This record gives sequence, structure tokens and C-alpha cells, in this order.
Amino acid sequence: MNNKENLRKWALHNQEMINNVGTKTQKEILSEALKIQSQGTSPSMIPTPPPPQFVPPQTISNNTQIKPKSTSPSPLSSSKTIVTGDSVATGIGYGGAKGNENSEAAWGRSSADQLAFMKRKGADYYRGANVILSSGVLNSGDIKSVEAQLKFLKQSGARNVRLAGAPLAGPYSKYNQQLEALAKKYGFQFIGGYDSSDGVHPRSYTNYR
Repeated sequence: MNNKENLRKWALHNQEMINNVGTKTQKEILSEALKIQSQGTSPSMIPTPPPPQFVPPQTISNNTQIKPKSTSPSPLSSSKTIVTGDSVATGIGYGGAKGNENSEAAWGRSSADQLAFMKRKGADYYRGANVILSSGVLNSGDIKSVEAQLKFLKQSGARNVRLAGAPLAGPYSKYNQQLEALAKKYGFQFIGGYDSSDGVHPRSYTNYR
């Protein structure tokens, strides 16, 4: 499988994002992939690559480790699925694309910025939807805005919300306990902490959603 096939496959899985905020190059790749698909072929399935690492904005002196949750996540319903948040969300849903302030997910997005993004989208956008949320707390330490995100999704009538965690080890690991407690408070699912190769992002996104 060559790199062009990988790009076409990624483009087919992210048509909505590319049509809304994609670059000219991304739109050209999508157009080519759709043309190939209409001819009866499609790019091969590939695992989503991890996003590029970024430098954490702050250090928290706590190395508490939390074991990954052993239970399998319940399947998402047939409603639309929205993957939104920071760079972890770009890895889960968008092949690690950088994103910007208008895209569902973006590198370096703080929890306050994510809350503002969700409010701009409005309650109707999330009503009845499945939502995979990476809150942005690793970029800001602002746990209050994370709770406000979950409260907003609850009030909006989101159908199935999954909250991403933090690395199992290192300065960000303490957030797992707080995130799990908040998810439980609002009746949502905590995906769990994850093994990380760079101290920030999951080592693999294959089964992390």
C-alpha cells in the first residue's frame, strides 16, 4: 500500500471536515478518492496514525497511575458521531490533522477554548449525537471548563458521550481520576487512561475511542 492510497482512505473517512475547512490539497485528494470509489475501487483500510507531538504547556507533580478500564466500550448507536477536542481528538478521528479554531479538533486547544467552540456550534448540533470528547485539559489544567463541557452536552441531549483520558504515567496522569469522576457524574462513559510514547498522546489509536 503506498502513501497516496493512505491519503485517499483518510480523505474518504473525513469528507465532512475536508469539505468544511480542508485545504486545497486535501480537497484534491478527496476528489481523486471519490473518483476512484465511483469506478468500483477504494483505498485499502489502514490504521489511523498518531498525531505529531506538541510541547505540554505546564507540569503537574503527580505520578499516580490508573489502570486501563478492562471492560469493553458499548457500541456507538447509528446516530451521527462527532469527534471533538484537542490533538488527541485529531488522532482519534482525523488522522492527526492539525486543525484550526473552526475545525472539530485542533492541536493545543484548551478546555476553555473547546467549551467556547461547542457553544458556538449550539445545543441542536449535539442533540441525539454520539460524541467522543478529548477535553483539552492537558493543554490548560482547567478542569472546571471540562465539567462545563459535559454539563453542556448533557443539557443539549447528546445521546452517547465518551470522554478521553490522560496518559497512565507522568505529570498528566492525575487527571484520569478527575475525568472519570466527572464522566460518572453526568452519566457519560470514561474511555480511560492510555499508554503514551511521548507523555501526551496515546501510543496507538486503533482501539482508543
